[in-house]
Amino acid sequence: MINQKENTFSLTNNFNLIRIFAAAQVALAHSASHLEIKLPSGFEILSLFPGVPIFFTVSGFLISNSFYRNPNWKEYSINRIVRIFPGLWFCFIILLIGLFSTGVLSFETLFSSYFWRWVICQISFFQFYTPDFLRTWGVGAPNGSLWTIPVEIQFYLFLPFIYFLHRRLSKRNWQVVSVFLLAVALILNYYYQTLDSNLMFAKLYHVSLAPFLAYFLLGYFGFIFWQHIRFWIEGKFLIWAAIYGVYIGIVYYKFGLYDESYYPNFFGWISNVFLSMLVLSAAFSYGTLSDKILKGNDLSYGIYLYHMVVVNIILDLKVTTNKLFLALSITFILAYISWKLVEKPCLSLKSTWKKAILN
Repeated sequence: MINQKENTFSLTNNFNLIRIFAAAQVALAHSASHLEIKLPSGFEILSLFPGVPIFFTVSGFLISNSFYRNPNWKEYSINRIVRIFPGLWFCFIILLIGLFSTGVLSFETLFSSYFWRWVICQISFFQFYTPDFLRTWGVGAPNGSLWTIPVEIQFYLFLPFIYFLHRRLSKRNWQVVSVFLLAVALILNYYYQTLDSNLMFAKLYHVSLAPFLAYFLLGYFGFIFWQHIRFWIEGKFLIWAAIYGVYIGIVYYKFGLYDESYYPNFFGWISNVFLSMLVLSAAFSYGTLSDKILKGNDLSYGIYLYHMVVVNIILDLKVTTNKLFLALSITFILAYISWKLVEKPCLSLKSTWKKAILN
């Protein structure tokens, strides 16, 4: 039997702060790279706190808590739809305005089948699709970072499967299955390295949950075994920061035993385990820090959604000065607008929508 009470954790935590850090890391890395801005010395250390794996791990922890607390398919689906799509659709509207304003799209484009095929992909589950007529704009993809959206949606679909598996197995059998799941996830992650990245199968594999499942499972198992590990996590941020720092200092910097990659070797995965423990510890140490800094605002999703749209517009306009400052500033402004005008209002209406749909 699954005892949800054993997995209960404090709702006063820093997950919003962690997510905004992860989003800012991705935005800074992408903006600096595509705008060809050399960051000051020392900023390279941020690559050792990669935003996408952190997002996937945090998602594994929080989404598991949501479904285990209330394993109702309909409510779970509504919660996920409300969190993902309103902000995503608003961002798409901003993207369309940018494309029309820069002359990439015209009135005639509205009557083409390829345009509407792309629109359907962008507002559904296939954000990684970019037609040829948009390849000349910006970096070659209007909002390329959104490849993680379909991966995240696949995690949402996968979670109920392992929940029902967990519910039906004895404790001993579940432990065996847990080890098996993690082993398979690591193999699936490694398998991507063996593929020719130019093949269509490799491109589709990259936007499936398979190569990233291990990151999600780190968060999932962190939640499942929370009662066993919480003593070693809560209030231990400085300890885990020291452990992670020493490990990367010796194994990464001193001996170069692994490279920064979403598909690391054995030493890289040990690093990811330590990073996931550091992330969880950051969430449950100094628990009021997030509320004090963010005041209940969650700009992380907006930052992730908008940063490449802004970068592409800056590239198309051939801006030459203060490019990085402009990119990050406009991204944060759009993220704030999205949160205040779209995401937060939609989340506040979530209960109303659930009543209307479920009744």
